[in-house]
Amino acid sequence: MNKLIKGAVAGAAGIALLLGGAGTFALWNDSAAIGSGSTINSGSLKLGTPTGPDGTGSPTWTLKHAGSSETTTIASSDLASTLIVPGDTLEYVAAVPITALGKNLSAELSINSSDVTGSTFLKSALQYSLSASGTGVTKKSTNVYQVSNNLDGTQSVTVTVDIALPSEVGNAGTDGSYHGQDGQGETVNLNALKLTLTQTS
Repeated sequence: MNKLIKGAVAGAAGIALLLGGAGTFALWNDSAAIGSGSTINSGSLKLGTPTGPDGTGSPTWTLKHAGSSETTTIASSDLASTLIVPGDTLEYVAAVPITALGKNLSAELSINSSDVTGSTFLKSALQYSLSASGTGVTKKSTNVYQVSNNLDGTQSVTVTVDIALPSEVGNAGTDGSYHGQDGQGETVNLNALKLTLTQTS
């Protein structure tokens, strides 16, 4: 190989070596902050702890009976010893703090009895209904209330939950018939009965 060719090969090898190390060199670049006032914050969706209807103490319980104007106020500690019969309704009333903040936040307030436990027949016979009133809360459908976005801080919403044992207590079986003796001496635990506040969009 003549000297000219050898020189060309050596030169090409040198260029290849230089190019091989090109990763250690940065191309021109620059950056700039997008500007002041760029902090963002998330909204919130919360249910606070229920209190008495006046905002103090504990939620109230009242026992009513179909066809009667008489009512009985029941302390929470006495619920377990209160024996309900067909035609009775237990009414729960509470003030519940609701926070719903966010321009595009849409939420619904509802009642969830799916986790309630107890005797099969009595549990299946109980009927639950929800009503709610307060700033930014409107009825959407049975047992469902629309909660507006951007509430002015946390609003107190009055919530009423009726738990009824109908006068006609249906058989929990599949025959669709009614049996007057069903549901006697049974127990249902309402500790898992929940109010739910759920974002819908």
